[in-house]
Amino acid sequence: MGQTTLIRLSEFVHSQLLPLVEAEAEKVKQELLCASAEDQGVLQERLKKLDELTSVVLYQRWLRPSRNPEIPSLSEPADDGRPNLLKIDVQGLLSRLMHIRPSSRITLLTGKLTDADVLELLWLGEGRISHLEILNMKERELGRVKHVNEINQLQQAINRHNAIELKRIIQDMRQRPEIAQNPERSALFNEFLENIPRIMSFYANQPLGSRFGSDSTTILGTRFGMGFAVPDTLPRGAQKMIEKESDESFQIPLHVPVQCIDVYSEPEEVSPFVKWVRKNLGFTKFGMKHSREWVATYANAEVTTNNCNVVSLGGITRGNTNGLVADETKQKKEKTGFSYTNTTILNIIKVTIGFLPAFLTFMLTQNWWVLAWFGALIWFSITGIRNIIQAVIAGGGFQKGARIDWKSLINWSRVSDSLMYTGMSVVLLEGFTRNVLLGHILGITVDKAPLLVFSIIALANGLYISSHNIFRGFPKTAVVGNLFRSILAIPVAMVYNVILAMILPIITGMPAAAILVPAAAIVSKFASDTVAGVIESVADRRNNYRLRTSDFRMSTKALFSCFERMELAFPKKDILSLMSRPADFIRVISERSKSMEIECIVISLDLMYIWYYQPCAQHAFLTELKRMSAEERLVFVRFQKSLTEYKEVSRLFLSGMLGSNFSKALAFYLDNYKAYLTAIDDICRKIEERSPVELQEAYVKNSPLTSAVVWMKTQSAALERKFRGKKEESLAQEAAEKTTTENV
Repeated sequence: MGQTTLIRLSEFVHSQLLPLVEAEAEKVKQELLCASAEDQGVLQERLKKLDELTSVVLYQRWLRPSRNPEIPSLSEPADDGRPNLLKIDVQGLLSRLMHIRPSSRITLLTGKLTDADVLELLWLGEGRISHLEILNMKERELGRVKHVNEINQLQQAINRHNAIELKRIIQDMRQRPEIAQNPERSALFNEFLENIPRIMSFYANQPLGSRFGSDSTTILGTRFGMGFAVPDTLPRGAQKMIEKESDESFQIPLHVPVQCIDVYSEPEEVSPFVKWVRKNLGFTKFGMKHSREWVATYANAEVTTNNCNVVSLGGITRGNTNGLVADETKQKKEKTGFSYTNTTILNIIKVTIGFLPAFLTFMLTQNWWVLAWFGALIWFSITGIRNIIQAVIAGGGFQKGARIDWKSLINWSRVSDSLMYTGMSVVLLEGFTRNVLLGHILGITVDKAPLLVFSIIALANGLYISSHNIFRGFPKTAVVGNLFRSILAIPVAMVYNVILAMILPIITGMPAAAILVPAAAIVSKFASDTVAGVIESVADRRNNYRLRTSDFRMSTKALFSCFERMELAFPKKDILSLMSRPADFIRVISERSKSMEIECIVISLDLMYIWYYQPCAQHAFLTELKRMSAEERLVFVRFQKSLTEYKEVSRLFLSGMLGSNFSKALAFYLDNYKAYLTAIDDICRKIEERSPVELQEAYVKNSPLTSAVVWMKTQSAALERKFRGKKEESLAQEAAEKTTTENV
């Protein structure tokens, strides 16, 4: 698919020849195994030629227009009876384009043009050319951008309204031999000199913009990654990766001025405490939501190699060979590191690296055998258990009906990283801070000055955590948060110290000071992890809730979009009432569009999977369903009634919707779809009971639920009449019995 070009033809021919080339190369490789030294050179040369027979070679040798002069080339101007549209001049073409869409943006491709050609075209366009393509990676690779710097200078002179610079540029153009020796062009450039204000007036209101691209879909062999970016706007991890790449695969010779804009938005509700802080402490942005936006000024983009700030997101992929011969230079450059190690083995290595210094430190600093042998284990248990509890709470805890296992909520690599760094902190907190600084240099112990001891240990811990957070590339908010966490840990450590002072003598029979003085670092660590567990679990839970809310909104957006298309596809049918009968709904939809039926089922299965297997999904569902109107909730529930047609859904699984490995997914659906639909019905019913909505008369008339409301009113009136009739009949029967009794 796509435009018919010689490039596409060469790629097609190459795709048809490649199996034959590979088969021939395999034969040559087999012959090399038993060939003599003389024959090996010939066979190696033959294998090299087969490897180099790419689409580029096919195009250059046989398909390009210069190789076939007898075939007219539409890219070369000629008076050979071609259509009138190919004969039209620049002014006529621009007029036609502006007539089709007056507000359109027209970009001039400058790959094969000089700056003088560009000036002529801008003059003929009279401001209708809105952008110049100042850089095209395909043209640059082919060596066709010889005048890109001169074109960029012309563009900058026009955009800056610098008449002196523009006059100098035009005078330099006029002195060139190809213009000076051509009377017609020389007269035209004299006219340019006399009309410099008019040239600048073309772009007085709107500057002459810039365009640049990879053109990766129309180049043979070498392909550039689609999309460019300014490294300053990327995450820190991506910036580090770009900094490591010193070759040309990422850097683009272009500088685009960018502006960083910090946006602070006021929340819907502002608490009195936030107002007090802003008014009395001067923190005017306290409590606001912060976001950062980057704005690029493309009109001032410059082609340069000195101050370039643009990179290619995909780098460069060179396809100069068919890959039949191994590239030894690439094999030497490739280095395998820890990133390719098995995850379990790598986690064990990390924990070991952290445990060894922790164990040795406690063995050297402690006199009591319990802390000497088990101090490192206690230290690691505090951090490990905190990470596990934090992950479970952040994942929503043990949600009722959820199929997600609590073990799957834990990121063991993250736990291993935490254990490795906390093991190294033992050397600082226990070995140096408590033992050397506080014990030997200052002579301060926790039984004499607990507040000072815990403050110093907490400060050291906060500096250590912040430093390794910076080393690992964490955002600034995490670094500041860990410093704040260390401050909050001080009063918590004081409370823990008091509690342990009352409990430990009862358990061990030893004085409290004999245990708490050498265990001061452990108590401070316990307090720090307690505060960290609370803060980070809340933050992770909010992040999970945000992700689930995004998933739910994307799925419901697709759901309502599909419902809207069904309403338009069946203008004479009430789709909402039809959904209450899933069998009829599936039959009617499949008769018109099988793809619409599949989309309906797939959306419902997605929502069902999110409900059961994503953290915080049920809480996000409940919150978002409360924000919906009664009509939207009814559509949401009835839309998913299609899951009750288990035969049709199972047929989709069996037909290869998920490939050949569908047994677990099918079993999950068959086991849980009834419970899922029941749970959704119960949630919507509870929402309606807790927040009854009074239907206004105008809303009822315009609502698609009018028929349902009218039916409910009709049934209610019928039941009332039936009950009234039964009551009157009962009263009459009682009166007759009373009369009979009196007569007797």
